[in-house]
Amino acid sequence: MNRSDPGLRVRLSNRAVLTFGLVFCLGGLAFMWIFTQAETSLRCDRQSGECLLQKSGPFSARSHRIALESVRGAEVVTRRRSSGDGARTNHWAVLNTGGERHELSSYRSTSRSEHERLVRQVNDFLDNPARQVLSLHHSAAGGAVLFLLLFPAIGLYMVFGMRTVAEVEARPSIDRLILRRRRWWQTSGREVSVPLSQISGVDVETSASRSGKKGRDTHRAVICMHSGDKVPIFNFSTSGDGAFRRAEQLRGMLARAGLTVLSGPARTP
Repeated sequence: MNRSDPGLRVRLSNRAVLTFGLVFCLGGLAFMWIFTQAETSLRCDRQSGECLLQKSGPFSARSHRIALESVRGAEVVTRRRSSGDGARTNHWAVLNTGGERHELSSYRSTSRSEHERLVRQVNDFLDNPARQVLSLHHSAAGGAVLFLLLFPAIGLYMVFGMRTVAEVEARPSIDRLILRRRRWWQTSGREVSVPLSQISGVDVETSASRSGKKGRDTHRAVICMHSGDKVPIFNFSTSGDGAFRRAEQLRGMLARAGLTVLSGPARTP
């Protein structure tokens, strides 16, 4: 029998992992770019008696001219917010100008120290008449970038580290079904071999979600043996129709290899 017969070989991939990986990677990069465009700068000059506060973002920019004599100082504002996961405290620095407050921080965070640094610079300038110029700058492109890089990193890991290709080959002449799992960029991987004559069918295992919502159930295609053992095509489950589609591909290939009595559920609408 010709082993290169396309009817006895099928290649299965998991598109869901690739899709989610690209979403994490591209979405993370886009979010990181948007977030890191936020900048705030303050320049005060005693000779001109004026402060210029400039704030910019990815899609807008604005500036405020403030009389130096109206500046009363700076302080850190703390706000405690409750959520489903518990309480969270955010901090940011503001410039007090009589009855108005202008935000000095380019973003709010749970860390207080970075905002205290801005406050200290402003108040030191106001308390020291010998200093003629104050110039400070606060950008989101600081330590927050390391956190934001986590999302593209997860996406790259899903694409290169999790996305698996399964190659299934039936060899009736030696009564073997060979399953090879590998990363999509690898040329070889792990191999599982089972007797064709011991296969009872192809099934789809469904795991119910913790929330009980049917739409969030996950599935994986498995090869069922007469002994009761099951050989999963992939070692993880996914939502959607992918597992059902892969099961149908396997049934078609095994039917062409001579195994015509194959059972298994179809996806119910």
